[in-house]
Amino acid sequence: MAAEDAAREALDRYRRGAGERGEAAGCLLERVRRLGELEGRQRRRSELVRRAVRESGLAWQAAGSAYDLAEEEGVDPALALELLHCRVLVRGPREARPTEVRGDTLLEAAPPEWISGPPLAEEEARWERRLRGSFRRLRRLLEEHATPESALLAYAEEPDVAPLD
Repeated sequence: MAAEDAAREALDRYRRGAGERGEAAGCLLERVRRLGELEGRQRRRSELVRRAVRESGLAWQAAGSAYDLAEEEGVDPALALELLHCRVLVRGPREARPTEVRGDTLLEAAPPEWISGPPLAEEEARWERRLRGSFRRLRRLLEEHATPESALLAYAEEPDVAPLD
Protein backbone atom coordinates (compact mmCIF):
# COMPACT_ATOMS: atom_id res chain seq x y z
CA MET A 1 0.00 0.00 0.00
CA ALA A 2 2.84 2.39 0.77
CA ALA A 3 4.36 1.61 -2.62
CA GLU A 4 1.00 2.26 -4.28
CA ASP A 5 0.67 5.63 -2.49
CA ALA A 6 4.21 6.56 -3.44
CA ALA A 7 3.48 5.69 -7.09
CA ARG A 8 0.29 7.80 -7.05
CA GLU A 9 2.12 10.68 -5.46
CA ALA A 10 4.89 10.46 -8.05
CA LEU A 11 2.29 10.37 -10.83
CA ASP A 12 0.50 13.43 -9.37
CA ARG A 13 3.81 15.31 -9.10
CA TYR A 14 4.58 14.45 -12.70
CA ARG A 15 1.14 15.64 -13.85
CA ARG A 16 1.42 18.89 -11.84
CA GLY A 17 4.90 19.43 -13.27
CA ALA A 18 3.59 18.85 -16.78
CA GLY A 19 0.84 21.39 -16.15
CA GLU A 20 3.33 23.90 -14.80
CA ARG A 21 5.68 23.22 -17.71
CA GLY A 22 2.75 23.68 -20.08
CA GLU A 23 1.84 26.98 -18.44
CA ALA A 24 5.47 28.10 -18.60
CA ALA A 25 5.67 27.10 -22.26
CA GLY A 26 2.44 28.97 -22.99
CA CYS A 27 3.77 32.02 -21.17
CA LEU A 28 7.01 31.89 -23.14
CA LEU A 29 5.18 31.55 -26.45
CA GLU A 30 2.99 34.55 -25.59
CA ARG A 31 6.04 36.62 -24.65
CA VAL A 32 7.81 35.69 -27.88
CA ARG A 33 4.69 36.60 -29.89
CA ARG A 34 4.49 39.99 -28.15
CA LEU A 35 8.18 40.63 -28.78
CA GLY A 36 7.63 39.78 -32.44
CA GLU A 37 4.79 42.30 -32.64
CA LEU A 38 6.91 44.90 -30.90
CA GLU A 39 9.81 44.20 -33.23
CA GLY A 40 7.43 44.48 -36.20
CA ARG A 41 6.13 47.85 -34.97
CA GLN A 42 9.67 49.11 -34.39
CA ARG A 43 10.72 47.93 -37.84
CA ARG A 44 7.69 49.66 -39.40
CA ARG A 45 8.44 52.86 -37.48
CA SER A 46 12.04 52.79 -38.59
CA GLU A 47 11.12 52.18 -42.24
CA LEU A 48 8.45 54.90 -42.34
CA VAL A 49 10.65 57.47 -40.60
CA ARG A 50 13.56 56.64 -42.89
CA ARG A 51 11.31 57.04 -45.94
CA ALA A 52 9.95 60.37 -44.63
CA VAL A 53 13.48 61.67 -44.09
CA ARG A 54 14.61 60.54 -47.54
CA GLU A 55 11.53 61.64 -49.52
CA SER A 56 10.32 64.67 -47.57
CA GLY A 57 13.57 66.13 -46.37
CA LEU A 58 12.42 66.10 -42.75
CA ALA A 59 14.93 65.82 -39.96
CA TRP A 60 15.06 62.36 -38.38
CA GLN A 61 13.82 63.68 -35.03
CA ALA A 62 10.93 65.61 -36.62
CA ALA A 63 9.81 62.56 -38.62
CA GLY A 64 10.09 60.35 -35.53
CA SER A 65 8.09 62.73 -33.37
CA ALA A 66 5.44 63.05 -36.10
CA TYR A 67 5.17 59.24 -36.21
CA ASP A 68 4.78 59.04 -32.43
CA LEU A 69 2.20 61.87 -32.34
CA ALA A 70 0.19 60.18 -35.09
CA GLU A 71 0.06 56.97 -33.07
CA GLU A 72 -1.00 58.93 -29.98
CA GLU A 73 -3.77 60.63 -31.96
CA GLY A 74 -5.03 57.32 -33.39
CA VAL A 75 -4.03 57.89 -37.02
CA ASP A 76 -2.05 55.47 -39.14
CA PRO A 77 1.44 57.00 -39.09
CA ALA A 78 1.92 56.19 -42.78
CA LEU A 79 -1.01 58.48 -43.66
CA ALA A 80 0.15 61.12 -41.19
CA LEU A 81 3.63 61.22 -42.69
CA GLU A 82 2.07 61.63 -46.13
CA LEU A 83 0.55 64.92 -44.90
CA LEU A 84 4.07 66.06 -44.08
CA HIS A 85 5.40 64.78 -47.40
CA CYS A 86 2.77 66.81 -49.27
CA ARG A 87 3.45 69.67 -46.85
CA VAL A 88 -0.18 70.39 -45.88
CA LEU A 89 -1.15 70.85 -42.26
CA VAL A 90 -3.94 72.55 -40.38
CA ARG A 91 -2.95 76.10 -39.60
CA GLY A 92 -2.04 76.71 -35.98
CA PRO A 93 -3.97 79.23 -33.94
CA ARG A 94 -2.86 82.81 -34.42
CA GLU A 95 -0.79 83.91 -31.49
CA ALA A 96 -1.43 87.40 -30.27
CA ARG A 97 1.55 89.72 -30.11
CA PRO A 98 1.70 92.67 -27.78
CA THR A 99 1.62 95.99 -29.61
CA GLU A 100 2.40 99.59 -28.81
CA VAL A 101 1.36 102.81 -30.46
CA ARG A 102 3.96 105.36 -31.53
CA GLY A 103 2.35 108.40 -32.99
CA ASP A 104 -0.26 107.09 -35.37
CA THR A 105 1.56 103.78 -36.10
CA LEU A 106 0.80 100.46 -34.45
CA LEU A 107 4.06 98.53 -33.83
CA GLU A 108 4.78 95.08 -32.43
CA ALA A 109 6.36 95.41 -29.00
CA ALA A 110 8.65 92.45 -29.69
CA PRO A 111 10.74 92.19 -32.85
CA PRO A 112 9.12 90.12 -35.60
CA GLU A 113 10.04 86.44 -35.79
CA TRP A 114 11.73 86.85 -39.15
CA ILE A 115 14.38 88.97 -37.43
CA SER A 116 15.03 87.02 -34.26
CA GLY A 117 13.11 83.78 -34.79
CA PRO A 118 10.89 82.28 -32.12
CA PRO A 119 12.45 80.68 -29.08
CA LEU A 120 13.18 77.00 -29.71
CA ALA A 121 10.70 75.67 -27.11
CA GLU A 122 7.95 77.91 -28.49
CA GLU A 123 8.67 76.73 -32.04
CA GLU A 124 8.57 73.06 -30.96
CA ALA A 125 5.29 73.59 -29.13
CA ARG A 126 3.80 75.32 -32.18
CA TRP A 127 4.99 72.43 -34.41
CA GLU A 128 3.42 69.85 -32.07
CA ARG A 129 0.11 71.76 -31.88
CA ARG A 130 -0.05 71.98 -35.64
CA LEU A 131 0.72 68.27 -36.06
CA ARG A 132 -1.81 67.21 -33.43
CA GLY A 133 -4.49 69.42 -34.96
CA SER A 134 -3.80 67.99 -38.40
CA PHE A 135 -3.82 64.39 -37.20
CA ARG A 136 -7.04 64.88 -35.22
CA ARG A 137 -8.71 66.42 -38.26
CA LEU A 138 -7.53 63.52 -40.42
CA ARG A 139 -8.78 60.98 -37.87
CA ARG A 140 -12.21 62.63 -37.81
CA LEU A 141 -12.39 62.64 -41.60
CA LEU A 142 -11.29 59.00 -41.79
CA GLU A 143 -14.18 58.12 -39.47
CA GLU A 144 -16.65 60.11 -41.59
CA HIS A 145 -15.59 58.91 -45.05
CA ALA A 146 -15.82 55.45 -46.57
CA THR A 147 -12.27 55.35 -47.92
CA PRO A 148 -8.95 56.89 -46.90
CA GLU A 149 -8.71 58.48 -50.35
CA SER A 150 -11.97 60.41 -49.91
CA ALA A 151 -10.92 61.42 -46.40
CA LEU A 152 -7.60 62.77 -47.70
CA LEU A 153 -9.39 64.70 -50.46
CA ALA A 154 -11.77 66.19 -47.89
CA TYR A 155 -8.78 67.04 -45.68
CA ALA A 156 -7.06 68.90 -48.53
CA GLU A 157 -10.24 70.92 -49.15
CA GLU A 158 -10.58 72.07 -45.53
CA PRO A 159 -10.44 75.89 -45.34
CA ASP A 160 -7.75 76.04 -42.65
CA VAL A 161 -5.38 73.56 -44.26
CA ALA A 162 -2.35 75.41 -45.52
CA PRO A 163 1.05 74.59 -46.95
CA LEU A 164 3.74 73.88 -44.41
CA ASP A 165 5.97 76.94 -44.07
